[in-house]
Amino acid sequence: MKNNDWEQELHLYRLDPAPPREATFQDYIAPYFTDGDITHFFVFLHHYENKLNKRVMGWVANYEMRGHFPDLKQAAVVGMLKALARYDISRGVDFLVYAQRYILNEVDDYVRTMRTGFTVQSSDAYKTLKKAMAIYNQQRDTGDETIALIAAKISRPLDETADILAAGLRNMNFMDFYRRYAEDEDDETAEDVTRDDSSEPYRMYMRMLREEALLSAYNNLDYRERSIVAARLGFCMDCLGTEHIATTEDGSPVQRKTKKQAYADIAIDHTLSSPSTAERIYRQALEKMRRSMVDWG
Repeated sequence: MKNNDWEQELHLYRLDPAPPREATFQDYIAPYFTDGDITHFFVFLHHYENKLNKRVMGWVANYEMRGHFPDLKQAAVVGMLKALARYDISRGVDFLVYAQRYILNEVDDYVRTMRTGFTVQSSDAYKTLKKAMAIYNQQRDTGDETIALIAAKISRPLDETADILAAGLRNMNFMDFYRRYAEDEDDETAEDVTRDDSSEPYRMYMRMLREEALLSAYNNLDYRERSIVAARLGFCMDCLGTEHIATTEDGSPVQRKTKKQAYADIAIDHTLSSPSTAERIYRQALEKMRRSMVDWG
């Protein structure tokens, strides 16, 4: 993520000019229950955003979901909006205390959906997802009839089927990995690999299959090959994230891009005879991946 993009994600709710500060966060929420103006909530977000960013960075680190910062942040805000709709200020409970359950429910739901929708717990579960998405691609609809049809085909309850379909329709935020891999492809292939067609169900379904093929090719490498490819392209070999959480001099968390390692450093880390040996292993690993994906087209 470029620095300006990262700055934008950190300040999604910044207002200009900045609204006056109040003594507590509750003071920004209270006026909403006097006049019903949702602007008060966005004033609250403007002042609360720094604290929210730190919480989201903590979730990113705890769940090992690099690259999901903006989505986790959005999930938290959705939780706060749901809490706001049900909050009774007359009870005397602080809004942020009341909202915690809603915030965590939305964050947990996002994490569960992303992991169920992509890094599923078993190959059978992923086959179920693919079958559901194939049926959805034929129907191009998320109504009750489509959900009932899919539920019958995959032998799942309606509520579970709705969750599976929602998981498939989420944008699987792993594109940085594919961009890194595509750097060793020609321009035409790289353009195809990195394009985002998530708004079109058929293209998104095909992209899911392509992602599965690429990740399968990577996972079929031996440990040393995976480690060298990850080091050279600059991502975590376990979670595939291309960014990591670091700390500034004052101890504040900050998200930073993982640096690509030079062949000389890789050779030292893996006790190889020379940088050229590291490069040879890296190139051979990429070739293995390409060959294993050839049947996909």
